[in-house]
Formats: sequence, structure tokens, C-alpha cells
Amino acid sequence: MHDPAIGRFMQIDPLAEDYVYNGTYNFAENRVIDGFELEGLEWVDVDEDGEKYTVYDPNFENEDGTMGKYHDKATDEQKKYGDALKGSGEMGAKMFGNLVKADHEVVVNFLDLDVGSLLGIADVTLDESGEKIIKTTIDIFMKGVEDAAKNPDDWFYSKDTKVITENNLTLTDVVASVLGHEIGHDTVTNEKTRISGGDHERGPRAIQSKILEELAQKKKSKTP
Repeated sequence: MHDPAIGRFMQIDPLAEDYVYNGTYNFAENRVIDGFELEGLEWVDVDEDGEKYTVYDPNFENEDGTMGKYHDKATDEQKKYGDALKGSGEMGAKMFGNLVKADHEVVVNFLDLDVGSLLGIADVTLDESGEKIIKTTIDIFMKGVEDAAKNPDDWFYSKDTKVITENNLTLTDVVASVLGHEIGHDTVTNEKTRISGGDHERGPRAIQSKILEELAQKKKSKTP
């Protein structure tokens, strides 16, 4: 596809029809610094050594018989918030399972940003048929989440605000709930609802509320 001698691409990307949101001659989705292409095809996330890795393997059997293991290259942040979601309760564990067992690439970024009214966003890309997810990128805006944990009444509905304040839920708890919310967007049905102009936030909001409630119940059960 690419002739390095003249610095030209000699044909379009053979996966162009599956990635219509890109130009047909794009390299690594225009991320030539921190991305590369496998066999000239789709872009993948890479570590500092240029290697792709899966953050968490749910099928790894540990010595104690439990299942699941973080990759050695997983960051402390990924482990912290992943474990917080997984251990928050039944709903959080379900969302964590949806994340690590997805049949498509899911990238989660914890960004030191404040983007106004958003705590997070899930960018879901469907294939041409509109029946399958190609890739999802979830961004969690940490500065906003930090403010939401301190001032929940400025960010949440009254029910969720009450759960957070009365049970002294922490920043990590709130991050877990936001992450669960965004994973809730990672379905074909939800994305179709968004495209059609429907209320695609209803389901994810309910997921987030349930995670907060289960976190509150855990804290209450630990209180003497």
C-alpha cells in the first residue's frame, strides 16, 4: 500500500468501506505519532514500545481459581477505576463485564479536562449495516467528575445527589458510576436511539443511579 521510497500510498485502504468516517487514504486515523496500522489496515492503541495490549483479560485463570487479570502494562488509573466499577455491586460488575468482553475494540481514556456540562462521552461507531459496533471510545473528563463529587447538586438529579451526599461517596465511587454510565451507551440499540433523536441517555442514567445505590448499600453494610 505504501512505497517508502517516494512517500506515497499506492492504493486505498482495503477496509475503507468498514471505516467510512475516515478518508480512504488516511494512515492510523491521522494519528501518526502514537498510532500504527496492522498490515496497513485499522489503527490500534499502542504502548510506548509500539505494542498493542488488552487492558484486562477476563478469561485468565489465577492460581486461586478466580478469573480475570490486568495486563502488566495496565496503568494504576485503569486498575483503580476498573476495580471500583467491578466491585461496586451487581450492576457495576455487569458493566465491567460488558467492557472487557465486548466483541469490538473499546478504548477508555481518563482525561484531565473540564468540558462544561459533560462528565464523560462514548463515541460509538457502527458498521455500514448499522447492526454491529466497530469501535467505541469512552472519554471520562476527570476535572468535571472531581467537581461533581464535591458538588453533586450541580451535576446530578436530586435522587443521585442525595445518595452521594448522605453516604459520603468518594471521587472513586463517582468515577465508577460515570464509567458505568458511558459503558451503557456501548450498545447498537442505544446508538440507534441516539441517531434517531430518541432519549439515548435514559438507560445509561438508570445504570449510573443503580451503581450509586449499590455503592451506598455497601458502605451502609460496613458501618457498625
